[in-house]
Amino acid sequence: CVGVLRKEDLKLAFASGAGNKIILFGARTGLDGIGGVSVLASETFGGDEGEGAGGHGAEGGAGPSRSR
Repeated sequence: CVGVLRKEDLKLAFASGAGNKIILFGARTGLDGIGGVSVLASETFGGDEGEGAGGHGAEGGAGPSRSR
């Protein structure tokens, strides 16, 4: 899988400290370790951009993963 975007649209960030929330999105990981979820920050990078946390996710994806 390859993604392409304009240089000015690239967002860099990091989280530190305890208590940060994450959203796991995608298919479950198979026994072979292939598949699985992508990790996205729980809030948007720019604040009031009109897009939720899933605004930059893969379209047509499998939906939220619920681990047991």
